[in-house]
Amino acid sequence: GAQADAAGPFTSLNIVNSTLSYRLRVHGRMDKRLTLDTGLDVLSRVTKYEALVPIDDNLINSSGIDVDPSQVFRGAATLGFGAYADVGIDVTDRLKLIPSLRLDMYLIEGKDRGSVDPRLVARYKLDKQWTAKAYVGEFSQPPQPESVDTRFGNPNVGIEHATHFGLGYEWKPSRQWSVDNEIYYARRRDLVVFTDEVQQNDDGTFTYVNFVNSGRRNSMGFEIMIKREITEKAFGWLSYTYSKASQKN
Repeated sequence: GAQADAAGPFTSLNIVNSTLSYRLRVHGRMDKRLTLDTGLDVLSRVTKYEALVPIDDNLINSSGIDVDPSQVFRGAATLGFGAYADVGIDVTDRLKLIPSLRLDMYLIEGKDRGSVDPRLVARYKLDKQWTAKAYVGEFSQPPQPESVDTRFGNPNVGIEHATHFGLGYEWKPSRQWSVDNEIYYARRRDLVVFTDEVQQNDDGTFTYVNFVNSGRRNSMGFEIMIKREITEKAFGWLSYTYSKASQKN
């Protein structure tokens, strides 16, 4: 589990996350040119938080109004099931393709959300030392617990999505040394962001929307890792990552 605390003169926040995850994996060679890596994932996460904060969610405009802090106890539960399959195909002695598919289903505060993420990796062996590689794929993740809270969040927010692209190479000048370098671009969408929008209910009351899936973030950069094998079971590495991102809510 994890815990975070924040405090001010008249406010306080205490968050506790309890997470349990399990993976069942099966992998091996199916024949001379095919390998399979598949499995199931199970995730259980319970978030509890205690806050001492001014509560103004029953006011349309609270600017200029002093609201005394109140003690608030909230929580959220997430249960996730996932299945994945990676198939390695040796197209030639030099070219290898790895198509994969991941399916996820989440039950968050009683509401189900799902995602389907196809991916593809290509590797081409130039010679004994150099290998070129490229990949493209879809990735998804569930919203954070606080964003789906029935009172202070929005239980209708959905899963966040991203498309990743990458191009790089691997260089192995000797058995002990190797270099892994790539450039990447990630286009994230449907990000959960805060909003101050207010909607009118059928009975004439008003409700804060709080969170919506309207965020977008694009990032690009490069990574390089230099690895040195010391023994068969021990190794060391030096890595560097540069990234530049822009976000629009």
